[in-house]
Amino acid sequence: MSNFGLWLFRLMAFVPPLLLALMAAPRLQSGLVLDTAFPATLYMSMDVALPPEAYAEAERRLAHVAPEDGGSAIARAQAAALSGRAGAVDLAEAGLARAPASAWGWTVIAEISDDPVRGPAALEMALRLAPFDPWLAGRRVEAGAFLWDVLAADARDLVLRQARIIWIDSDLHGQVRPLLRTPQGGTLVTRAFAEAPEDLRGLNRWVARTAWRESLGR
Repeated sequence: MSNFGLWLFRLMAFVPPLLLALMAAPRLQSGLVLDTAFPATLYMSMDVALPPEAYAEAERRLAHVAPEDGGSAIARAQAAALSGRAGAVDLAEAGLARAPASAWGWTVIAEISDDPVRGPAALEMALRLAPFDPWLAGRRVEAGAFLWDVLAADARDLVLRQARIIWIDSDLHGQVRPLLRTPQGGTLVTRAFAEAPEDLRGLNRWVARTAWRESLGR
């Protein structure tokens, strides 16, 4: 093999790892940024309330994620909405442009959009993409309770299924009381268990017992 052929072979062998490194660079950048926004991002995923200042700081840090990282952009949009910053819907849509199959992203838009068409459509998309996602169930039921009057019949059925999920799965019981504190939450839960009165009674007993224990400091 000539010297030219040898150098060409070496160059070609170097190209694949170089391409991989270039492709991985945005993910590395996003990972480093996400580390700086922790633990706010964790608490957002767990639906644990934080002070608005904490969300604002997380949003500022997440503004530096790589443009290609749709998931992190959606996290930034959620932080922006929770901090009260304007433009959160646009941020969420920019993230969804990169991650269109993200049920989380569509849920965020359903929660924060005041558009009478966009909000219900986003919720229906979220429900269809991941109908059995337990960790989004409570948030989607709350959004569904708020949007109930403008939801299509099949979307309402999906919302009621979410309401049943957060009671049937004991790990999700913590999502029941936040739902019941919303203006339409109690009505939606009653609808969800209209054909299962024993489950509804069990849910009501659990809510009363939990409130009683909290009043005793247990």
